[in-house]
Amino acid sequence: MKRSIIICSLVCLILFTCTLFAGCGPNNTVGSTPTPAPSEPTQQEIRLENVKAGDKYRILIWNTIRENLPLEPDQDGSVELREKVDKLEAEYGVEVVYVQATNDWLNDAMRAASTGEPICDVIHAGQPGALPGLYAYNGIAGSVVESITAQDMEHLFKDEQFWNTDFINAAGYYDNQMYFVIPEQSGFGSVGLNQVTFFNKNMLASAGYSADAMYEMSEKGEWTFDKLREVCIALTDPDKGTYGMCMGATSIAMCSMVTSNNGMFVTKVDGVDRFTAATDPNVVEAVNFFVEMAKTDKSVYLGNYVDEEIKGFSTGTYGIMLTYANRAQQLYDKGNEIEFGIIMPPKGPQANDYISEVNWYDAWCVMKNTPNPKGSIEVMSVMVSPAYGRDSAENLAKLESSASIVCYDNQSVQNLIKVRDKSKPTNYQTYCWLSDNSSGFGFGNGILYCCLQFIDGSKTPQVYFESVTDAANAIIDRYTVSK
Repeated sequence: MKRSIIICSLVCLILFTCTLFAGCGPNNTVGSTPTPAPSEPTQQEIRLENVKAGDKYRILIWNTIRENLPLEPDQDGSVELREKVDKLEAEYGVEVVYVQATNDWLNDAMRAASTGEPICDVIHAGQPGALPGLYAYNGIAGSVVESITAQDMEHLFKDEQFWNTDFINAAGYYDNQMYFVIPEQSGFGSVGLNQVTFFNKNMLASAGYSADAMYEMSEKGEWTFDKLREVCIALTDPDKGTYGMCMGATSIAMCSMVTSNNGMFVTKVDGVDRFTAATDPNVVEAVNFFVEMAKTDKSVYLGNYVDEEIKGFSTGTYGIMLTYANRAQQLYDKGNEIEFGIIMPPKGPQANDYISEVNWYDAWCVMKNTPNPKGSIEVMSVMVSPAYGRDSAENLAKLESSASIVCYDNQSVQNLIKVRDKSKPTNYQTYCWLSDNSSGFGFGNGILYCCLQFIDGSKTPQVYFESVTDAANAIIDRYTVSK
C-alpha cells in the first residue's frame, strides 16, 4: 500500500523553502471514529456560464515537468482531476491542459502576462511570499493578475466548505479587490499546516510525564505555557546534551507561541496590514517567555533548520517540537523509530482556548490578458476546489485514515482532527521574503531570524520591534494599497 501522503498545498514549499512539512510513525489501527457530518457534494455545484465551446484553459503548476503530468495515473489526486477535466470537456466543449513549467516558471508567467500574451490562464501562485510580487509586478498594481472582484465573480469562492475564506480575506485581497483564492485542503492536508505539539513518549515518561498524562492535560485545556516550561526544564540535562524543545525551522516555535498567546505580528488596521508586534503586548509577552526558556532555563535547542529539527527530535536530542503537523509525515518518511504523541499547541496566558497558527497557504489566481477572463475564473473554481467539503464524512474519513498511518495512537489522530477547529490564519509569511533597501531591514530577518539575538541579549524584543516598525510597514505599503 502506498503510504506517502503528498499534499497538494505543499508543492510551493518544496520549491521556495526547505521541505517544511511532512510525516512520521508506524501504522496503527484507529479506535473510535468521530461522528461524521452530513456528506458534502464531491464537487461544488456550480453552473459555468462564461466558458465557451472551443476555449482552451491552461493551468500552470511549478512542478509540471511535462504537459498534463498531474493527470497521469501515478500522480496523487489524478483520478479526481481527470474526472473534473473530462466533465468540463464533455459538458462545455472546452480543453483543459496542464502546461509544462519552465525553470523560471513564475517570472516567465508574469513577464508573458505583462506583454499581453500569457502562457497560462490559471496559475498556482507558489508560496505566500510570491503574492505581493505577483500583485505589484514591476511596481504596477494588478498588472499581471486578474481581479476576481472586477469580473464580479467573488461569489464563486464564498463556500466555506471548499474555500478557506478566512485566509482569502487575510491574504487574497489587495486594494479591496480579490485577486487570489485559497482552497480548503482535503484529508491530512486540512491539518498539515496547523501548529501542534509533538512529544517523545519515552523521554517524557522518563521525566515523569506519561503519554496518558499529556493527552489528559491537553484534553482538559491544561497544556499551557507554564506547563510547557515545566516539562522542558524536566527534560533538560546538560551533561547528556538533551533539551526540552527546539527553536525549530525559521524560529517556528517562537512564532507559534505568539499566535497561541493571541498575538499577531501583522494585523489589519482599518483594512490595511500593519506590523503591530511593538504595540501588541501579547506578542512581546510570548517572545519574552520563549527567550527566558532558552536563555535562563537553557531548555531550548537552538538549531533552526528543517532537517536539523527532525533529526534532533528523532534522535532524542529534545523531547518536544512546536511545529507543523506535517512533520509527522516527514518523520515517517525518514523511518523514524521514536514513538511520539501529538497534542494541542500550548495555551498562552492571554488566550482562553488553544490557538493553532496556520501561517502557510496554497494560493491560486488567473493571469491578466487571458482570452476569456470570466471563463478562466470559473474553470479555476472547479479545478482548484477540493473533492470533498471540509466537514463532509468523506473528508473526515480521509483525514482519519491518513493520520492513522503516520501516528502511533488514536489520541494523536483525534487531536489532529480537533485542531482544525482551533486554526487561526496569520499573514506575516506573505511579507517574509521582502526587504527595504533604504533601511536594510528584511521582513523575514526581522521576525523569523532575530530570535538568536534576543536570546544572546544583543537585542530586546520590545525595543527592537519598535525600531523596525516603520521599515516593516514601508515594505507592506510598497506592495499593497489597502487590503
